[in-house]
Amino acid sequence: MYRSSFRMSVVLILTALMVAVGSLYAFAGEWITGDFHTHTFLTDGSHTQADVVGHAFDTFGLDWMANSEHGGAFARNPEGAYWENVTPAPYIIGNPVKDKNGRLLMWRWQSLRDYSYPLLQSLQSRYSNKTLIQGLEWNVPSHEHASVAIVEDVPTAISDFEYMFDAGDKDTSRAREGLVKRNVTHADAVAGAAYLQENYADTSYFLINHPSRVLKYSAADIRDFNNAAPTVCFGFEGLPGHQKEDARGGYGSNLGDNTYRARTYGGADYMVAGWEGSGIAYSVRSAGSGYSRTRISIALMVGISILVSILRPMSTLKTGARAP
Repeated sequence: MYRSSFRMSVVLILTALMVAVGSLYAFAGEWITGDFHTHTFLTDGSHTQADVVGHAFDTFGLDWMANSEHGGAFARNPEGAYWENVTPAPYIIGNPVKDKNGRLLMWRWQSLRDYSYPLLQSLQSRYSNKTLIQGLEWNVPSHEHASVAIVEDVPTAISDFEYMFDAGDKDTSRAREGLVKRNVTHADAVAGAAYLQENYADTSYFLINHPSRVLKYSAADIRDFNNAAPTVCFGFEGLPGHQKEDARGGYGSNLGDNTYRARTYGGADYMVAGWEGSGIAYSVRSAGSGYSRTRISIALMVGISILVSILRPMSTLKTGARAP
């Protein structure tokens, strides 16, 4: 999201890169910049998709970006109008649901398939030298958020994933299609990761967002995800968005004696501090996980959550981005 000061973001990004590059093994190919964590009116954002894409590409010169709205059910269309006020009235599928204010909601699996994906396809034709990806901010069962994308030529890939595995999606109307919901436990979350690995090993990613914000991810959890999906789950947000909030990054929860871990330091997640010899990242790496610095470059996120470094060449995601 681009609510933060972009000019300050660029300065912070460059600083973070200078610190990070010294500790990373060299990559062949060309660095590209993108953003995997964005929102629009369709969920809890404040702008249209066209506006977000325009800022990403025209204003800030990113190479690629992903739409990553929350899973669940939401009240607004892509232009910010409430569904009940749209004419002609949209055909809303699934178990009827309203919010606490009585507003009609649309399940995210439908808005992904029928609104978000077609809109991105239209914008892609306008930016033929850039790459747009349809993603999802996954409500990971028993955890918090993660950015997931499936780069395929049909909208049903990401739409079906949201229906089956998102903890916020309570719709059960698609059982007759053979879609089984697994969206409650940690085992369900691991099953979601395994589903991506089995079906979209080279065309998907699963990146944990603001990992320490409410302390719902442990080293053991991350090992489980990476073991289930070694080519899909390979990184996390090191510097999350919302950097202008009083509690930088939105890390303001009171978690008793563990509150110090649910804070950012210099804008960086607590996990980043442990990367070179202590803390969660070391725990993951020392257990033989694929979260190895021989394979990854930490995803440093600031301001609009620009993906400063990617963890493997984007060409493996069939995006057409520049890579060896």
